[in-house]
Amino acid sequence: MIKRAIDKQLFFDHLHYLENGIEIKKPKIKLIKSKYSKRISIAHPDATYKGDLYYKAIINSDPQLLDEIDDIYFGKEFIYDDGIKYFKYGNVMGTNASDEQVDYLFKIQNELGISISLTLNSMDPPLDLIYDKNALAAFVGFLKSFYDRGLRVVTISDIHLIKTGILQKEFPLMKFKNTVNHKVSNAQDFINFANLGYHYIQLDRSLARDMNELKKIKKLNQKYGKKLYLLASEYCMYNCPFKSEHDNINQRILFAHGYFSGDTKRSHISCDNWRMGQYVQLPRTGVDLIPKDKEAIDEYFSFVDVLKFSGRLAILDDFQGELKLYFYDETSLERKSHKRFKSRLGVTIGKKEHTIETIYDTPQGELLLDTLKTCKNECYDCHLCEKVFGVEPFDSLIELQSNHYL
Repeated sequence: MIKRAIDKQLFFDHLHYLENGIEIKKPKIKLIKSKYSKRISIAHPDATYKGDLYYKAIINSDPQLLDEIDDIYFGKEFIYDDGIKYFKYGNVMGTNASDEQVDYLFKIQNELGISISLTLNSMDPPLDLIYDKNALAAFVGFLKSFYDRGLRVVTISDIHLIKTGILQKEFPLMKFKNTVNHKVSNAQDFINFANLGYHYIQLDRSLARDMNELKKIKKLNQKYGKKLYLLASEYCMYNCPFKSEHDNINQRILFAHGYFSGDTKRSHISCDNWRMGQYVQLPRTGVDLIPKDKEAIDEYFSFVDVLKFSGRLAILDDFQGELKLYFYDETSLERKSHKRFKSRLGVTIGKKEHTIETIYDTPQGELLLDTLKTCKNECYDCHLCEKVFGVEPFDSLIELQSNHYL
């Protein structure tokens, strides 16, 4: 049986479960309003095998945190096969939500009023989506199957298809997002994408370290009125030279963790070398948002509408936890009582994430957190991360090499 907190103001005593986890009474969930309402976008753990685990975690979560969720995004690739021509589109992660998971996602949307968002973000869209009328009709039919069930947000990486206006005409209530893989990283990029036909613009994660450019984009957006998303957590090297090949490998092997394990493992050549040992906590190993305090979060929210968190490759086991924002193991942003965050910002289920308890309390740590907001990841000319964390300076993460390799 799912164990839930006793606080009846936060959790719902009308939710009941049998010992095997089967719902016997439909939830009537009332969310608790937050000043950060609809300000975070979170990933569905597509790599999880049991479809109902995420649903159980969600409905067991702090209702004020649930009010802070703008959408839950998931992957489900389009497959075309007419007996002669065969292709796929949309899967850059090597994993898709199962049909059962999709059913539970619509259940979440219907019962909680939290939008779900389909993600089709591979960067090699097939030409046939535009030039083959049968393929295009099949793709429109694929989207329609979600649209008719109530889907109203979708990420489309095919810029040419978006520019035609075909999808906007077919689905007038749908809001279209670009993908973070488009790397909208400056004001001119934003203007270009604002004119393509996207309603929501997902900005490149590099802008978490370039607040001055965020200010420019915010000012320009007064003209365009786009909803702005900033990827706040994806623990990857800035402008990683391995990323394109990594994504291509995922698409070919169709196994979400194949890049990191088994016969197709490649991470021992790339990111394993700086995601382990003394370097793993350095902010420069990723471009994650590491807020100094709640005021820093508010500052970012003054420039963007939504902070987006990665996590589609997460695998949940049978543990039935609850959704958490993992800084000080807090729940909602609204109720956060601690001044300092001390860790990368993100979302998890059930487990308590490791946080740095001392380094950021020092004057040097304070300076580092302030510097990160505008450093642009120009690490070769800075080395403040290494100085604060007490490791030897280096110009590029590519220089680092562990002994566990080849």
